[in-house]
Amino acid sequence: MEEYKRPKFEVTFEPITGTFKVDDSVTVKGTAKAYAGSNIDGAQVRYRVVREVQYPIWGWYRSYLPSSPSMEIASGITTTDSVGGYTINFTAIPDRSVDKQTDPIFNYKVYADVTDISGETHSSETTVRVGYKALEIGVNLPDAINKAKQDSISLYANNLNGEPEPTQVQLSIHQLKAPAQPLRTRQWETPDSNLITESDFRKQFPLDALGDEMGYENWSKGAEVFKTSMNTGTQTKFLPNMGTWQPGMYVVELTGKDRFGQEVKSRQYVTVFGEKDKNIPTPEYLWTKLLTPTVEPGGSLRFLLGTAAKDVRVLYEVVQGDKIIKQEWLKLSKER
Repeated sequence: MEEYKRPKFEVTFEPITGTFKVDDSVTVKGTAKAYAGSNIDGAQVRYRVVREVQYPIWGWYRSYLPSSPSMEIASGITTTDSVGGYTINFTAIPDRSVDKQTDPIFNYKVYADVTDISGETHSSETTVRVGYKALEIGVNLPDAINKAKQDSISLYANNLNGEPEPTQVQLSIHQLKAPAQPLRTRQWETPDSNLITESDFRKQFPLDALGDEMGYENWSKGAEVFKTSMNTGTQTKFLPNMGTWQPGMYVVELTGKDRFGQEVKSRQYVTVFGEKDKNIPTPEYLWTKLLTPTVEPGGSLRFLLGTAAKDVRVLYEVVQGDKIIKQEWLKLSKER
């Protein structure tokens, strides 16, 4: 690269620290520093702050969540100080048209363009996350847990910018009540109203879903299988005895409070299965689970197959390159 094209300095933002709530005054700091090690003082900093809206993942299933367009809420010009630092202040103005009950999180994207006395310009950006509630809680769970290889489960409680925030959390786990039999997914949108009653639909179309019955988010809660309370400042792991649990879909619910006293909730789902269980965890025509995701040469591949229907025939093939090296028909009947 020609010397005159080589960048002489870089622009960075400092990590976001602290906990904020909407309408708070927020300060972000950054630095312009030459690659040679010297500070870029007296440089012009043009900045702007753009607000975007994010909804919690666990709340998506509840209803339609309205979109909120991006909006620039602040802009201005400042200069770097004697050590190349710069400060940007703005008020975390929320989108007041968004319902608080949807637990929105507002992402404030801060953009900075720094121009030194020679006219060279470099840019950087950072994001500050602010909400009506200043805490995120949850558990680190895979999609499915094999009871034979159960490990402890870790819990987290962070402020919206990812910093640990000690709090008291109540946790409960319930098994969900799944439909009695598998249903075919609707191939068309659910109508606003039905021309026939639910009982008539069940009689005429016993294999089809009337609505979203196969969506586990809509299943009602069954028995509570685990309950605990823990302070994330001193404890972040727990180990429920899943060995006695029935195969199925489970919901993990957590409740805590942020530092401002606002109640915070989260909900996560996990499938629990056992290698020796006769029943599959969810009502499906074909349920599969790979037990050995990686296999060394000469090793064995292990997987589970199951059905919730009366009689299902399954053809499985093992293919190496373009060659089928194994092919077999299996007959399944409501158990693996």
